[in-house]
Amino acid sequence: MRRLCWNRYLLITALGGFLLASGPARAAINPDEFRRGSPECLTIEVVATQVEATSQRSEIYLAARVVAVTRSATELEAGSLILIAYRQDHEALKKERAAMEKKHQKGWAGPQLLYPPAALTSGDTRQAHLALSQNEDTTGKVYTPGAHQYSFEPESTQHQCAPLD
Repeated sequence: MRRLCWNRYLLITALGGFLLASGPARAAINPDEFRRGSPECLTIEVVATQVEATSQRSEIYLAARVVAVTRSATELEAGSLILIAYRQDHEALKKERAAMEKKHQKGWAGPQLLYPPAALTSGDTRQAHLALSQNEDTTGKVYTPGAHQYSFEPESTQHQCAPLD
């Protein structure tokens, strides 16, 4: 009996060593984990887009009409007009990518690169995962992407929005 246990131990140890030696693991967090934490899960239609871009960053402003509400912590309703604002910091993203590439070349797994979503255009309909902005420089309600690059999904690939716990 002891011999059987010892043989199992050796097999598991050898298999584990093989898996570790086979190369660095690449893992990413499931995008649904980012979407799940967003207080607002809406279907929106972009009415207008304004992009103020420089070589270092882009400020993006979207005016959108709420088409449908799956979940809303701020009690939005279909037909509401909302403002979505966010920034793409090109310099910071370039530095993060370079640092991540160095780590990957050394065999590190992760971290997952998170970045703001691309700018949408007028007429785009998306499932939006948003949060109310906490920026005190704004008047009225301004929303921000709540799931990084996964904040605006095409209507055809809608992800289920569960109620917040």
